[in-house]
Amino acid sequence: MDGWFADAVAGDEDDACAGRRLNVLWENVMKKALVILPLLVVATGCVPSESREGANWSHGELIEYLHGQGLDFNAEETDLGTFFGPAMDFTFVDHQVYVQVRKTPQEAKDLASTKNGKAFAWGRFFFRGDPEHLKEIRSVLP
Repeated sequence: MDGWFADAVAGDEDDACAGRRLNVLWENVMKKALVILPLLVVATGCVPSESREGANWSHGELIEYLHGQGLDFNAEETDLGTFFGPAMDFTFVDHQVYVQVRKTPQEAKDLASTKNGKAFAWGRFFFRGDPEHLKEIRSVLP
């Protein structure tokens, strides 16, 4: 054997010592990899954005995010339109917003475009309600 690996395990030690040296070497390599890998991910832009993550969110994740942004509403499942995807009603103090997960972001956009400003799409989510109240939701989405 040649190179750094051979140097690491070579010597007059018995097999147990060589094994310990190999373990120490492996630990050092892994520690360096754990430092370098996140830097490479950030430098290459491989970290998904919140908006891209939102394209794959569930209703639960969306609700948690919106509550975390300070929106106060109750969420209830609805059967309305569920043939096309799971749907919920977000009930605020003075209004209600219908939210449905469509199969694709494009499908959500296409549907929203037919609702004359009373709907919008974000990722796979289709939101329908009063335009003023939709602004409130849209303003806190990444």
